[in-house]
Amino acid sequence: NIEVSAVAAPSPSTPWIQSALWDLFWIFPGVWLCGIVALLSLTSVGVPILLSLFACERIIALTHSYSTTYLVLASPLFRKQRESRPVKYIGIPLFIFLSSMTLGLLLAKFPHLPVEGHLDWGSSLVILYLTSFYIGHFWHFGRQDFGVLSLYRWRAAQTSTFDRRSDEWFSILLMYVVQPIIYFRTLNTTLFSQIFFSALPIDTAILERVSAGLILLTQVLSTAMILLEFRKPNYSRPKVLYYCVMAAHPILLYYGPQGFGLYYSVVYLWSHWFIATALVAKININYQKSVGKGYRGSLINHVAILATVVVLVWAGTTRFLNYHILNATHARGQEIFLSLGKQGWWIAGMFMGFFLGEQLVHYYCDRCLFRFKDPEVRKTVAGFL
Repeated sequence: NIEVSAVAAPSPSTPWIQSALWDLFWIFPGVWLCGIVALLSLTSVGVPILLSLFACERIIALTHSYSTTYLVLASPLFRKQRESRPVKYIGIPLFIFLSSMTLGLLLAKFPHLPVEGHLDWGSSLVILYLTSFYIGHFWHFGRQDFGVLSLYRWRAAQTSTFDRRSDEWFSILLMYVVQPIIYFRTLNTTLFSQIFFSALPIDTAILERVSAGLILLTQVLSTAMILLEFRKPNYSRPKVLYYCVMAAHPILLYYGPQGFGLYYSVVYLWSHWFIATALVAKININYQKSVGKGYRGSLINHVAILATVVVLVWAGTTRFLNYHILNATHARGQEIFLSLGKQGWWIAGMFMGFFLGEQLVHYYCDRCLFRFKDPEVRKTVAGFL
């Protein structure tokens, strides 16, 4: 979602070592986090520490989701935009959320007609729910990958159309083609994968050959992009490293999940979460400093607001996680719905609707915040990034 080609160049007064450390910590967390995971895996005391690390996963995920949602829908930075364009900044997010809640309630109220004692998971409601999430998911991740490459292209003053297009098409191919196919090939116990293979019965051997070909293509294209980058007089080393991170997403998933599933989760999910959270924090803290607050006060204010929202959402939803069907197996999904009876359907429906709604609203707000092709967004945000 980040498109920065029209933003002014960074200030030369910014110490390069400070910028490099910021990039290493926030833009490449998958690199050093994988190192931590690897070291912990080799020690006898590493397992409980590792479990403690991943116990924070949902908090980190919620912080990532609500960072952009807060900044666009509730922060002072976007107050004028909300007042001048209420449909874009209030009406559309509200419509997305209410539609998601309605879909979640319908899904729980009418789970499907029993077919020989089992629920029909090919229902159009399930397909609509899961498709809405996964299309948004892959699109959202792909735009962030392109956005990070754009940040480094901007820093390196790579302004040609070819530079931009090559990064964009590389991001599109990896996240909109390679990643979904490898995802469904590998994570074949999820409901969406089961529905996908029911609707499009594909021979397993054919899928394996296609997947192997895509992994080979990923390796070839990644190598080509890296070599092409080094041929530029103003090449960017961070871009080269990020090409490797992008290539690692499908490669680690393809050779997992048993052996590399943990590393895939860190490189794919945690990297995405850290990057977005850090960029939003940088924008909001710099904005608050621009209106007279000191750095410490701005940081405390940002953390306090997000922490309050995240804790409230976590406390209000954690008891209903069993109703989350995105990662449930077919059998587990049936068990959950059959156990609801006549009394509990609305609880599951509200949770499923809330989960879908918060995700889709987050995707939309991310686009509102980082679409720098829009002059209004560029004027509002670019100077603080």
